[in-house]
Parts: sequence; structure tokens; C-alpha cells
Amino acid sequence: MIGLVAQLLFGMRFLVQWRAAEKAGSSITPKLFWHLSLAGNTLLLLHSLIHLHFAMSLAQSLNCILSWRNLNLHRGTVMHVILMLLFTAFSVMTYFAFHIPDAVLPTGIHLFGMIGIIAFGMRFWVQWWQIEQNKVEHNQSGQLTESFWWISLFGAISSGIYFFITEDWVNFIGPLFGLIPYSRNLLFLRRA
Repeated sequence: MIGLVAQLLFGMRFLVQWRAAEKAGSSITPKLFWHLSLAGNTLLLLHSLIHLHFAMSLAQSLNCILSWRNLNLHRGTVMHVILMLLFTAFSVMTYFAFHIPDAVLPTGIHLFGMIGIIAFGMRFWVQWWQIEQNKVEHNQSGQLTESFWWISLFGAISSGIYFFITEDWVNFIGPLFGLIPYSRNLLFLRRA
């Protein structure tokens, strides 16, 4: 149930963003997007820890911090964020060092899934770095660039295939429903 609520929040964030973008006629990101992201990241982290899913746990723990940073662009420094990211990554890796699940599927399938999950999580790293470099002053929440949407599309397709193969229906929902807003935002950016 925790995972389903998280996926619902993720779906809502892109509906909120999609509605705002349609209304403005361009790809924009309202602050509510980042609030929903942070809540969804936190719940999906909890779900992933319960199910001992290392890649998802690591990605969601780091994305919690990046969502928080997008809500608080004018607080703290990049070094604070990097230290928080390192501490979080270390904590998740330590947790999994003591909770190693048995492998059921071939390693190649898990490696393919890791690539998709890393790409899916990497989109927020790319967005965060671009925002930090540009120091967006006109908006307190980070904007999503074309590279974010392309990485989202690739990550959704590849991780969606992995979640389908592993029959992880809770995590399959997010990539599936994200395909429409990802594609639509790319169209907006191409027109601009």
C-alpha cells in the first residue's frame, strides 16, 4: 500500500506539472511538483527498504534530498547537499550490507534494471546540477530542462521493462504513466 500511495503522488506531480504547462503553453514546474516529489520519494524509499530493493532504495534516498533542494534553492550551499547525499548513500549501502536478498533472476536482468533505475534517478541529478549552475533567481523551485525529459523517457522505458519482467507492479506504474507528460513536455520545448 505504501508503494501504491507513493506512485499515486508521483503521478499527481506530473499531472500538476502537465496542467500548469498546458495552461502556460510552455514547460514550467510549479512548487507543488517538488512537494509531491518529496512525499513520493520518501514513501517509495520506505517501500523499497521493506522489499529489500537496493537500487530503488538508493535512488529514492538520493532523490529525497534533490527534491528537498529544489524546494529550498536559496538555503544552504552545494556542499551541504553533497554531504547529505553522501551520508544518505552510505546509510542505504550499510543497511543493505546486512540485508542482502537472494538473487532469483539472472544478473543481466538486474543490471539492465539498474541502468534504467539509475537513468530514472539521474534525471534529477542533471536537473539539480543545471539549476545550481544557472542559479535560477526568478523562481524558487527548479525548472525541468529538455535533458531531464529525455532522460525521464529513457529511464521510464528501460526501468518499466525491468519492472514488468520482475513482476514488480507497484514500481511499474510510475514509468508507465509518466510516458505521456514526458513526451508532451518534450513537444513544448521543441516548439519553444
